[in-house]
Amino acid sequence: MILFLAPPNLEEMPQDYALFGIEDVVFTCKFRSLPEATVTWTYFPENGGSTQLASGAGYMISSEVMKGQDYIFVTSNLTVLRAVRSNAGRYVCNATNNVPNYIEAVSYGMAQIFAQDSSK
Repeated sequence: MILFLAPPNLEEMPQDYALFGIEDVVFTCKFRSLPEATVTWTYFPENGGSTQLASGAGYMISSEVMKGQDYIFVTSNLTVLRAVRSNAGRYVCNATNNVPNYIEAVSYGMAQIFAQDSSK
């Protein structure tokens, strides 16, 4: 039996979002890999710094895993709950998987919330 390994490959990238008021914003990333990838989300606010995100405190993260014939597909959704102007910035989804011999493969996608002036 031949063991086939594949680093994470971004299949669906999150899309930028123009925010006009208070609303939920959903970003989706989809990766394929073998073995299964672990997906994390990081927020880079407009004023600098970064925060690794987890469900709770204004965010909800969910994932779905589907096993295909050759790959494992992971779809991860980040919901920014009741997003407002202060949530503007970059949101990065990052997928990693470990393969034998301690090699780590990484792939990522990025989207941004743009706060718009609702009076225009």
